[in-house]
This record gives sequence, C-alpha cells and structure tokens, in this order.
Amino acid sequence: MKQQQGMTTIGFVLIIGMIAFFTAIGVKLVPLYIEYYSVKSILKTVQAEPETVNRSVAEIEDTILKRLSINEVHRVTKKDIKISKEGKKIIIDISYEARVPLFGNIDIVGDFKDTRVEVHTP
Repeated sequence: MKQQQGMTTIGFVLIIGMIAFFTAIGVKLVPLYIEYYSVKSILKTVQAEPETVNRSVAEIEDTILKRLSINEVHRVTKKDIKISKEGKKIIIDISYEARVPLFGNIDIVGDFKDTRVEVHTP
C-alpha cells in the first residue's frame, strides 16, 4: 500500500494566506522607501549645488519644498525640515515619520531620521 504524499487543503490555504500577508506588507512598505530615497536624493542634489552656500535658509527651504512637490513626496512637510548655519557650514536635516494603515487599526510606522547633509562654505 502506498502512502499519500502532498499538501493538504488546510496547509495550502495557510501557505497562500502567509504569501498574501507578506505581499500586503511589501505593497505598503515599498512606497515609503521610494519616498525616503527621493528625500535623500533631493538632499544630495541640494548639497552638490554650488549656489546653495550663497542662499538664505528660507531660499534653501523653498528649494527643497519645491523639489519634494515635484517628486510627489507628500509625507514631508515644512515643519520636518530643519536648516541651520553653524560657522562656515549649513546643516540640512529632514526627520519625519510616515504612517500607513495596514489592516483595520494596525499601522506600519516608518521613522526616517538619518537624512542630514552638511554644505561647507568656502
């Protein structure tokens, strides 16, 4: 007599459920990280521009806000951008929290704090 081999219906449903759960999490996380990398790219671009050192804090902030808008980054607001001048350098720091609903009252929270650049003046 042969023994049966293979997956039961319950096992198959559990595997499909796990795949669906992790896919849902991935679908929610990918846009958060795309925005995060857009913010980092914008900061690196602002840092690399030679005219940044001659701009005022308000002008730099306005430039960043315009680029965020162009890149469809809506989770970063004006209050998340901190620009300061310390001696011969300008420090630009964007720290923000992104919250995306997952299921019902469960949210995924991304806390992005390592977006800081320094622009050195000559």
